[in-house]
Amino acid sequence: MNRTKHYRDAMNQTIAQLTPTDQQYFDQLGTYLATASFTLDETAINLQLLSMAQDLLNAERTGQDASQFFGQQPQAMADAILVQLPKSRLRDQLKFMILLILISWAGLLMASPNSATGLKLNYLAALLVPIIEILTIIVLFQLLHHTTYPHWSPKMTKLIISCVAGLIWTISVALLLVCLFFLPTTYQLLIPTPWNNVILGGIGLLAIGYLGFTIFSQRAIKQHKA
Repeated sequence: MNRTKHYRDAMNQTIAQLTPTDQQYFDQLGTYLATASFTLDETAINLQLLSMAQDLLNAERTGQDASQFFGQQPQAMADAILVQLPKSRLRDQLKFMILLILISWAGLLMASPNSATGLKLNYLAALLVPIIEILTIIVLFQLLHHTTYPHWSPKMTKLIISCVAGLIWTISVALLLVCLFFLPTTYQLLIPTPWNNVILGGIGLLAIGYLGFTIFSQRAIKQHKA
């Protein structure tokens, strides 16, 4: 088990022992820290949250809650924590970006026109689609980050998040549809038969393998906890 998962599991177990109000406090804090930037070290975030949760659990035994223990300004405290958190390694950032690009390309290949002669891949779309998807994820994360500690009522906050997220999603889907169906065909690359089937079959096998691995891992975790 890597350190990131170890700290995350320990943090979740500790938070589960807190009062419901303090659990909500940590849910907000965790969301605010996790959505601040893709470049922050996830291990450091989980370790920081674990340490704070353990301290609060001890404080609860003396009758204190999160607001009393950490102060009445959670956003200011969270901003102070963000300043101190280290950046993740460049290698980890590149791995994350490459994974997003590969997933994007896999989806693009599955959606590209396929015939007896082969698969037609628009390489301009192969450049634009990952950019659109990555920017969409970044904007949605920033939306969550800036609405974690809202200045409006909970009902108004949910309405704003739903409307803005829906608008972002609609714009992204529209741009993706343009990339798939309306880009000039002069930028198409033909992947001939049988290589098109080999690639598509490989993507399918990887998807099935990942799904099977995920199900097996979840069952193993449940059996271990039991």
